Amino acid sequence: MFPHLFNLGPWEIKTYGLMVALGFLLAIVWSTSQAKKLDISSDIIMDIALLSMIFGVLGARLLYVVVNWRYFANNPTEIIMVHHGGLVLYGGVIFAIAADFTYLKWKKARVWDIADLIAPGIFLGQATGRLGCFFNGCCYGLPTKSFLGVRFPPGSGAFFQYPGERIVPLQLFSALANFLLFLFLWLIFSRRRFSGQIFSIYGILYSLNRFIIEFFRGDIERGYYGWLSTSQWISLCFMSFFIFLYWQREKSGEENI
Repeated sequence: MFPHLFNLGPWEIKTYGLMVALGFLLAIVWSTSQAKKLDISSDIIMDIALLSMIFGVLGARLLYVVVNWRYFANNPTEIIMVHHGGLVLYGGVIFAIAADFTYLKWKKARVWDIADLIAPGIFLGQATGRLGCFFNGCCYGLPTKSFLGVRFPPGSGAFFQYPGERIVPLQLFSALANFLLFLFLWLIFSRRRFSGQIFSIYGILYSLNRFIIEFFRGDIERGYYGWLSTSQWISLCFMSFFIFLYWQREKSGEENI
């Protein structure tokens, strides 16, 4: 775990924030490099990247506040203290997608082609962000006796919850899964049969991946409703939506060529 990089005057530069920023940058670079193949302006990619960054952080923080409302009801000033930590990725994904689609509709752009274009890059950015989770010591797994287990140092959430125990480095497994999904979408991108296909597959695979990963999470801050966590319920809704979207886009017969 290496949560702090250095201080830049009064500002503390954290590894997690740097890795999230790097994830955004990699997603942007990959998407803009592929945009020429679909004759899409790189300016559009930059615009939705900025929107995704702003609304992604806003949505991720908002969902974290909702999940932990009892704490924030007693500490309302902490709601805006994003630098203290506390983001839920699903909230960021939902808000970013909503903002991007609204903007693209307003610009009368090729919404589904652009959605297909940026989908693989989202997985690439998420893979990088999960590395930041590892360095930060958050989003960890359950205790394990396996040689794969990692002992997180004092001061980390994992040590506070499971002091001295070996913990599954779930962040690294999640990063690897996201990177492999990025490669998969990149591989099938040139073979897509209709606009919106790659984006729909992204949503289905991300939801499935997150639903499975949640069973191995060891942190208790996510909130539970019955046997499933908040993110798992959202995953089920997401997966249902994107399966319907895949069917609807395929039925529309809107080809890419």
